Amino acid sequence: MRSFKLSLLSLSLVAGVSSTGAAQQVNFDDLTGFLSPIASPYAGLNWSNAYVMNVPVVYGVGPATGGFGTALSSGERVVLNGGGTAMAISGSTFNLLSGTFAAAWTDGLNLNVRGFSGGTELYNRNYTLNWFTASNLELGMFGVDNVTFSSSGGTVGEGFVWDSNQSFAADNLEFGEGAVSRRFVVDGGDVGGLAVVPEPMTVSLMAAGLLVLGGVQTRRRRAAAKR
Repeated sequence: MRSFKLSLLSLSLVAGVSSTGAAQQVNFDDLTGFLSPIASPYAGLNWSNAYVMNVPVVYGVGPATGGFGTALSSGERVVLNGGGTAMAISGSTFNLLSGTFAAAWTDGLNLNVRGFSGGTELYNRNYTLNWFTASNLELGMFGVDNVTFSSSGGTVGEGFVWDSNQSFAADNLEFGEGAVSRRFVVDGGDVGGLAVVPEPMTVSLMAAGLLVLGGVQTRRRRAAAKR
């Protein structure tokens, strides 16, 4: 019986590890236009107040690109929050893992990122962005259906007084697919504990594995009874 319990534990651990799923990187370079709102759905998600910019076309190259050029990690396009107001990404349950960010025009821009599931806040995080240095943010938001990005504050970068809103730019957003790792929430706070919630395929595999293990244990009992 002890060996059977250990087998069940091993199967559960394997299922938990295998439920992380693949990752999808969104770099916006499959979109068209030089500065336009992202039409939903895009990459399987809904985008609110999210604009795609072709940086070389709009600003050329060099310092005049501000943080748009700083955040650009691949290709020619970045996403930005229109007018410096809040941007949101929503859809069925997803994991937002990471991305490259920069402030468009200000040093010390505050970026507040909040993740929700069914209207319940699971994450509330703050980052500081600059226009001259890209920040590779490990967002690590699991099991969310809505993520909001709000930016505020900061000091206008030298030479950018003429365009000084609180916009940010981002590139190479990485979304996790497959099963969801949900964080325990206590009184609305993110306490960081992870609990794996298997996807339907994982549950099916676990059920099949249990049947196999059950059959093995039954044969062992029958063989022992014949001795």
